[in-house]
Amino acid sequence: MNKNVQTITRPSNKKRKWMLFILGTGLVTITLVIIATRQSGWDFLKGGKKQPAVDSLSSTPQQQASENTPQPAAPGDPSETQDKLIPATVPVVNSIEPAISNLPAPPTSGDTQIALTEPSQEPVPPAFTEIEQPVVEALIQDSTLPVAHDRMIPETAAAETPSPEKLPTDEHKAEPSKQDHPEKTGEPVLAAAPTKNRDISNKTAFAETETSVDKKEAFVNPPAIPEMLSEQNTKSSSDPLLQKEIGQIARESSSSAINHSVQLDQDCYCSMCELKNRLHEIYPWLDLGADFRFRHIHEETNQLDRKAQGHDKIFQRYRLRTWARIMPDDNTELNFRITGEPRYYFRPDQTEQYTYDEFIFDRMNVTWRNVGDLPLTAVLGRQDIVLGTGWLLQRGTPLDGSRTYFFDAARFTYKLDGQTTADMIYIENHANSSAWIRPFNDQDIDLEEQDARGAILYLSNDTQDRQLDGYLVYKRDHNRNRPNGSEGEIYTLGATIRKPLNPDWDVTVEIAPQFGHKNGKSLSSFATNSYLDRHLHDAINSRIRFGYEYLSGDDDPDQYFDKLWGRANQFSVLYNGPIDSIDGRKDDSSNLHRFSLAYLCEPTEQSDWLAAWHILFADENTYQAGTNGLSEHGTFRGHLLTTQYRIKSNPHLCHRINAELFFPGNYYTDDRNDVALYLRYELLITW
Repeated sequence: MNKNVQTITRPSNKKRKWMLFILGTGLVTITLVIIATRQSGWDFLKGGKKQPAVDSLSSTPQQQASENTPQPAAPGDPSETQDKLIPATVPVVNSIEPAISNLPAPPTSGDTQIALTEPSQEPVPPAFTEIEQPVVEALIQDSTLPVAHDRMIPETAAAETPSPEKLPTDEHKAEPSKQDHPEKTGEPVLAAAPTKNRDISNKTAFAETETSVDKKEAFVNPPAIPEMLSEQNTKSSSDPLLQKEIGQIARESSSSAINHSVQLDQDCYCSMCELKNRLHEIYPWLDLGADFRFRHIHEETNQLDRKAQGHDKIFQRYRLRTWARIMPDDNTELNFRITGEPRYYFRPDQTEQYTYDEFIFDRMNVTWRNVGDLPLTAVLGRQDIVLGTGWLLQRGTPLDGSRTYFFDAARFTYKLDGQTTADMIYIENHANSSAWIRPFNDQDIDLEEQDARGAILYLSNDTQDRQLDGYLVYKRDHNRNRPNGSEGEIYTLGATIRKPLNPDWDVTVEIAPQFGHKNGKSLSSFATNSYLDRHLHDAINSRIRFGYEYLSGDDDPDQYFDKLWGRANQFSVLYNGPIDSIDGRKDDSSNLHRFSLAYLCEPTEQSDWLAAWHILFADENTYQAGTNGLSEHGTFRGHLLTTQYRIKSNPHLCHRINAELFFPGNYYTDDRNDVALYLRYELLITW
């Protein structure tokens, strides 16, 4: 009887996946065409042309004139997710003088003249700004918050929007950001509507990615908490919180690729800042910085089995990074960063209590701007890259915890016009950390299960009322370094739209059909990551986020949706690393339906708090006789509760506390039905 039921049900599942795949491919194709033609989505579908009328009202005469003049690259800035774009919910008109000049003279009555109100001169916030993302750390991950799309922002937009005070992003707290533009995030970060008491449109905590506008980092809210936002259990955007890490990475990436000027902190007068300022006066072509991150972590039953040896872990992580940027001229710079993150285990007792005591270059690249007198920027070498929300593109070192996120790559960013950019990237990553540059005190730490080669075409089009991204990703896995490594070629199409529906609601939708072959088996899969934000417009910038993430599964794990370079702690440190490794590779997190409800607020100017509830299901039950820990019929994975509180006590010091609980469902057997716990305190110091 059971066999007959399976025979009837399986074709239905396959048919559903093919329908999703075909529909997704069609939508992505339309998105790419729209971006290429640089028309808005609705105008394109209706066959109409873009109306320039709005531009005449939303920009000053000087800005309109500048649009016809070649502009230098706009300032921008990219371990651990990932951040991102923040659509403005209420467009503001900078100047309406042209319209006023055509109005009739105001009437007068006796000695009293009715005068027209002086038009507001406040700058217009761009519809979307760069941040966080993905990458990215993920809020509740062992890596961190991320955040926004990693690309250049039009210079006019950057000039219009002053960067507000921002809280430091956690995980990827990169060297002080050198850009003046707003940030963006990992699970796309949507800007909150302005409040009466303070301007917080560019601050979000839904993502833990580190992306800073200038030396100060801003909170971002990607859909989930990417790895850059938090860190994996062993190691570092895509639900309700892309942590800042991704954002930071995005900032660092775009900073090193776009802006050459050194941004000094004018609000701090400590001895370290004074020393940096003096050093910059003597050597204006040199920028130096460093950060130190301390983490104390307590994990319990992270494999859902309290009887397993070593189920209770208490350990500390000490990450130290230092960097240098050399700028021989306005269009050239050399970037170097070296990092190490030793760990000390109090529990469980093991042969080595002190591990990971090596140091590695996680950044070593050269950047050229205005290549061939074109609006083209090239970054060659080891670099951080976060694209879009960071959901699939934020991390090249999935086995390295939140210590590193780098790619060995060549990246070319071309500015097609004031609204559209194109990124073309070639990647050549190796599993062995000493393949290109040997670490100091090499400990043979693997960065991935196999070598990976890839190519990415990423198009992004921003307007006042929405952001539209489209991408094509090719990834080839080869030369397995571990038994669970993979081999094959995978092609992924993707499209993302972020749009404010009205002053109260923002929506973000990302879809990605995928095909190819993996470990000798054909692959046709589909994934989507979407969320809806409700802004409460109160004094503490509260918001509620409803999210849904789907990554297709199968009765064969080799035919799951492949997360590409998005394997990070995107929405949880506890689930994304150890728990999802029970039926797959850690941080793959496929074969999943995830429904989430999150609340975010900023109790003070220097702090934010996030609480989220996730309900998790398997797309398909993958029980196989002899498989340890998986039930025969269940698909309910369980409930996940996460929370994070972060406070920046001064320009250089940030504290963060994370807590997570996972209650397993009937997808697991009675051997794996224990509640899992994760607690972490983090201290981040930046110079």
